[in-house]
Amino acid sequence: MARKLFGIEKGMRVFDENGELFIDIIQGSAAVGVEALTNDAPMGSTYQRQNGESWIKKLSGSGADKWIRFATMDDITNLSWRSERVMAATSTVAPANGGTIDLAANPFIDDEAPLMTAANFALGDHVIFGVGGIPKLMYVSNIAASVLTFTNAANPMVNNNMFIVRNYLYDSPADQEAQAIVHYDGVNIIKISDFNWSIATGINLSAGYVVLNGVISPNDSVEKAIAILDGNQRDLLTAIGIANGATDMGTYTGTIIPDNVSQRAVNQSLETAIDTITQSIKVDNVTAKTVVDSVLVDQARAVEWWVALTLASDESRVHHCVVYAAHNGTLIADATNTDDDEASILRLGTYFNKTIAVELSGVGVAQTMGLAITATAAVNVKVLKRKLYI
Repeated sequence: MARKLFGIEKGMRVFDENGELFIDIIQGSAAVGVEALTNDAPMGSTYQRQNGESWIKKLSGSGADKWIRFATMDDITNLSWRSERVMAATSTVAPANGGTIDLAANPFIDDEAPLMTAANFALGDHVIFGVGGIPKLMYVSNIAASVLTFTNAANPMVNNNMFIVRNYLYDSPADQEAQAIVHYDGVNIIKISDFNWSIATGINLSAGYVVLNGVISPNDSVEKAIAILDGNQRDLLTAIGIANGATDMGTYTGTIIPDNVSQRAVNQSLETAIDTITQSIKVDNVTAKTVVDSVLVDQARAVEWWVALTLASDESRVHHCVVYAAHNGTLIADATNTDDDEASILRLGTYFNKTIAVELSGVGVAQTMGLAITATAAVNVKVLKRKLYI
């Protein structure tokens, strides 16, 4: 048994059996892309840096961008997820704070068709620039046609930040430029994994899921937020009086609100009914007999009209009264007679000649009982009506 470790200087090369293809297993103190052996190594090679980092080469050629660092336990336990909506990560150099990029004339340099356009962005969306070089987080502060204005992120990236990127443009070919999870190690942006939200179909609520209600707080878990929304929705349905999954308000015992309609339709029915029961009418410059308002005989057995008459030439001369009228019609027979009285009579100013009468008109379902006004000098009429169903 050897008393010392077997020594290999710099590294070793491992070939295919009876082949010329190989990978290198190398070590050194310099960063990847600086150490010559890392640039010469083929794809699939590994590099053990003497500061404790382990790297694997993902692409052939020279430069740090051809390598991916293996995550360590410190990376995993110290991760800090960022909540910004990062629409793109690109090797395009970051513009100056407040600088612009015209995506129609100058798309991101590593973007492959279909190209991203200004229409893909909203105000506040973030972009990680300088992937493979000097990364910088910026956000869209203005959109003008195809031109985006970028401003430094309110919170710059710090070591162990994690992001979900909607379009990881640094990847090639184009079919890999999709969503990705990336890690910032304080110097580089490192892609951890491609990411597809379709995995959400496989995320289940816990076995101990309990319906809650109240207000969602910033630090609540996703499951707690769902539980609160679930409970609030159930409480709302109970308060409204409909079952979960119902698409209408159900049935009513009266005739004003129709059955099995939406809440909006219920509101409209109530508004229409109130409008029908209590309506305000205004008719100006009445002289010859004018029916200022009427009701269908089949819909109202009696009516109260609150009447305000003012002389058109001098509105300080006023006649106010309440006219109560009824008819003898039914749903199967026309009215043949009416009776009415004028009460609560108020007069202000000099008296003027006018006649207030109630009369029938028409037959069948179109028969009406109307309030007729006649005056020797023009009067302005205002009437508030209340139907009485008796």
